[in-house]
Amino acid sequence: MEIYDEKIANKDFTKEPFQATEIDDCEFDTCSFQSTELKSKKFTDCLFKSCNFSLTGFFNSTLRGCRFVDCKMIGVNWTELYSVSDLEFESCHLVDGVFMNLDLSGFKFISSNICGADFSESNLQGSSFAGSELKHATFRGNNLIKADFSAASNYSIDIRFNKVENAIFSLPEAMSLLSGLGVILK
Repeated sequence: MEIYDEKIANKDFTKEPFQATEIDDCEFDTCSFQSTELKSKKFTDCLFKSCNFSLTGFFNSTLRGCRFVDCKMIGVNWTELYSVSDLEFESCHLVDGVFMNLDLSGFKFISSNICGADFSESNLQGSSFAGSELKHATFRGNNLIKADFSAASNYSIDIRFNKVENAIFSLPEAMSLLSGLGVILK
């Protein structure tokens, strides 16, 4: 079943299963997918506003060109996706998300709470974390070339284990980049 160019609002898919398999150019407003299994779905160029995806499973699904605004996405394992590209998150709660070993180049994580997320071994080249909270987020073995961390806070990035050429950081938060080098600041 395919849906195209529809606006769906105030739906609780925890009680009524989401049947569509190909979803193009749709807008979802204040919908709940919490703890549901979105298996083998293909979302393309969709907008999600104020939706709840906490603990949602995306096994074998595809997300392309989608934008998430003010969404709650706690504990999502993004590695279950078959394919993911060109996503934008704005003012979202992505706490404890798993993004390991994914190509997230050019993704936008703007003004979002991404505490406890694991980005280990992911390609984040050209991605933006501008204005985001990153306490306890894991960055190890990442390509952060040209990534934007301006106005981001509480990140812990060991520059010995990540590629950071031409990445953008703001002071005073950028001082944390020295912590793994054994430097003493006074």
